[in-house]
Amino acid sequence: MRVADIYLAGRFTEPAVPAGQAPAAKPAPAPITLSPEGLEACAGTYWLESNLLRKLVVDKDKLFYVRSADNRSELAPLSPTRFRMLGVPGDVLLDFTDKSGALFNAFTFTEADGSKIGAKRVEPFEPAEAQLKEYAGSYYSDELDTRYDLELRSGSLWFGAGHNEEVRAVPQKKDFFSAESGQIEFERDKKGRVTGFRISTGRVLNLKFVRVKAGA
Repeated sequence: MRVADIYLAGRFTEPAVPAGQAPAAKPAPAPITLSPEGLEACAGTYWLESNLLRKLVVDKDKLFYVRSADNRSELAPLSPTRFRMLGVPGDVLLDFTDKSGALFNAFTFTEADGSKIGAKRVEPFEPAEAQLKEYAGSYYSDELDTRYDLELRSGSLWFGAGHNEEVRAVPQKKDFFSAESGQIEFERDKKGRVTGFRISTGRVLNLKFVRVKAGA
């Protein structure tokens, strides 16, 4: 090995790592400063492949990844298309792609363990009462022999089964709602009429309910 060290000296730009010793970690790239236009190009509403809605907002010349009103993380720019998430364990990165005009339309979320999740820009879904009324009605599951009643009250959609406590369905994107009990994705026929929904929770995936009665 000593002979090899002499023979190979000068052929490598980095010093050899002694046996049994872990390679030294490379220093993390330093953040850069982006123009307001550069930050705004990334801001918007995105739908993650993991069925999560996330908003990216610019606040005081900084870009933030928003999970809820009181839960957000700053994104430090490493380049015009790459950002590091601050205040979280490990190295979490967002890489923006598919730019059209002044806006990026997608990003890849790379977690600390290297796993990747794609995200695409979507239009914010803030349905009026008339749009929410499309989803109201009674829905039945053969598998559970259970009926859910969805009612529109005070500008919000509520659902419950029998004597169970009602839960508010929060709109995420068109035909997709979240609730404390899980996620609800509505289905439509070829004419655009709501025909049912599939609900997913921590233990159940895509449990189907068929619409048996439209709302009043």
